Amino acid sequence: VFLLFSNFEGMPNVILESLACGLPVLTTNVGMVTKMIPDKMGIILESNSVNECVTELQNYNRENFKDEETMHQHIVDFYSETAVSNQLTSLYQKYL
Repeated sequence: VFLLFSNFEGMPNVILESLACGLPVLTTNVGMVTKMIPDKMGIILESNSVNECVTELQNYNRENFKDEETMHQHIVDFYSETAVSNQLTSLYQKYL
């Protein structure tokens, strides 16, 4: 598991890197993390409570999350250079 316990973030690349490595993410609800972590790929804490974080870590079970290959493929599908280029091209084509 990868832990990002933070008060301020934008779109933390380290979450994408963790998912690309197949590591579920445990993080606070800051910045864009709710849009970055799909179901069964991590846990977003409801508050910045250390107690909540400790409880989630104590209850952590890798079997409750998607497998490493699925996590990696999600990053390839939505955040790779090709995926981002295709999304931008699609956006620009709407206005041509």
